[in-house]
Amino acid sequence: MTAKMAREDRDKTATRGDLWVLEDRLDGRMDRFDDVQRRVILTLAELTGSIHDLKTYMVENMATKTEVRELRSQMDGFAGQLGDFRRQWAYQSDGLMSHERRLDDHDRRLGKIESRSQ
Repeated sequence: MTAKMAREDRDKTATRGDLWVLEDRLDGRMDRFDDVQRRVILTLAELTGSIHDLKTYMVENMATKTEVRELRSQMDGFAGQLGDFRRQWAYQSDGLMSHERRLDDHDRRLGKIESRSQ
């Protein structure tokens, strides 16, 4: 099954095998999503330690206003990127959950059809 279905294929009934293929694809995407999440958390932990070290350095070495402004600007840029990532993450997570609900619904309906035909 391809990522994009042809218009005429959208109206065809999915088989249980089709659903298993989709479920496997969703599982793979969720695993990759979990890997990205772990990397982001590790990066944030490292940054938290680095920011603490940076604050200590700035206090000990009497940072100038220009240095503080530059640092603040860089931190604002990073915070914006993090916000963008979190929004994208939420959209993807919502989409994956929607697909999972649809797969469960398809599986339930296929089970009913199969029980009628036996």
